[in-house]
Amino acid sequence: MGCQWFAFHPHQRDLLQSHEETFVALGCGSPETILLIPGRTFVAWLERCNKTERDGKSCWHFKVKKNTEGYLLDVKKGAGVIRLNEFLLKL
Repeated sequence: MGCQWFAFHPHQRDLLQSHEETFVALGCGSPETILLIPGRTFVAWLERCNKTERDGKSCWHFKVKKNTEGYLLDVKKGAGVIRLNEFLLKL
């Protein structure tokens, strides 16, 4: 796997924030590579993601990469990398 691109919209963030226990599932190409991230953790990361605003609408975008260290959430330049290995769903 090289990387997978994702977009995340404000209504999705709002849904995560409106419930006590939520999760974001990111599918990265196969059933063996599903990341299950607690919603509160994920929402806290959004400020580190790139955001596109166009025609009164917006979304955050990011990519999940895999390298020798495992799975990484690649975000804004200079915002660092977030390690995702602990969120890999064990089948």
